[in-house]
Amino acid sequence: MPTHPYLIDENCPACCTPNPLEIVHGAASLEMLDAQAAGLIALGRPVVSDDDPAYRCRLGGCGSEWGRIDWAG
Repeated sequence: MPTHPYLIDENCPACCTPNPLEIVHGAASLEMLDAQAAGLIALGRPVVSDDDPAYRCRLGGCGSEWGRIDWAG
């Protein structure tokens, strides 16, 4: 279990880099843009769908996205 609120206990399935960025989907607010600039989240598409990935690799050259968002809860 992560001890820091921004750490995600996952590794990239492509390159094994730890602590991926959570992808936030939907229209971006100023707070979301600030969080992206600070490296805390990744912004997804503005239109949300059931196929949207949940995580993006933190390693710049990898860019792998995986997981699915549990919209039910």
